Amino acid sequence: MKINVRHDRLIVISDLHLGNPFCKIKQELIDLLRFYCDKGYDLCINGAGIDIAQTSFLAISKATPAIFRELNRYKYKGQVVYYVVGNHDIILENFIGEWGAIEVVPFLNLSSGNQRVKIDHGHLYDPDFINRPVLYELITMIARPFLFFSPNLYNLWIFFEKIRFSWKPYKKSIDADNVIKGENRVFAEYAEYLMKRGFDTVIFGHTHKKGTVKFGGNKTYMNPGSWMNGTSYVKIDNGECVLKTWPS
Repeated sequence: MKINVRHDRLIVISDLHLGNPFCKIKQELIDLLRFYCDKGYDLCINGAGIDIAQTSFLAISKATPAIFRELNRYKYKGQVVYYVVGNHDIILENFIGEWGAIEVVPFLNLSSGNQRVKIDHGHLYDPDFINRPVLYELITMIARPFLFFSPNLYNLWIFFEKIRFSWKPYKKSIDADNVIKGENRVFAEYAEYLMKRGFDTVIFGHTHKKGTVKFGGNKTYMNPGSWMNGTSYVKIDNGECVLKTWPS
């Protein structure tokens, strides 16, 4: 299992949710994958790439073939694709190791240039997922038919979370203005903890909230958000991590 790796150039995308009725970005994703494969970048899909929890096998089978053809191009060109396991695809823990053209991993400790980058889906830092796993799974399952009925209901959930977490008090170590808007403060807190353990940049997914948080000592927490409501990603080039939106 490869979790301690070195790549000078790597693209990180999170929460594609392929197969989910809300996911409508297949061509944009194909264009991004093809562009960075041709540029010689390696790739990390940071969890929830395939939405096994809220979709059907038929929907997945329709959404993924063209994507997997692009992923195979990485292997043929000698580049690497990592797939970090998330909560919507947690069954892939059974495939940790090499899975065809993809390296399935629980997280990545990346060295790039002279920087250390932690790439983790982030669900194991989510208090709702950890403290109430049965309820969390039940809500996920209940939401599934509603998404098929009207995918736009997903936007109501995002709006609810923004209001919910804007009311939360913050630890003294975390400035209330120095968190990703609409995201539970605990993700910035855990990112800060990981930075104290030697990482320069921490990249989570899971929350679907895009943003960047700067800490002292040139430390950074980033979340590229979800491709269910955007086309953002993190571009890593010799240790420099930049949050971008495709096409750009």
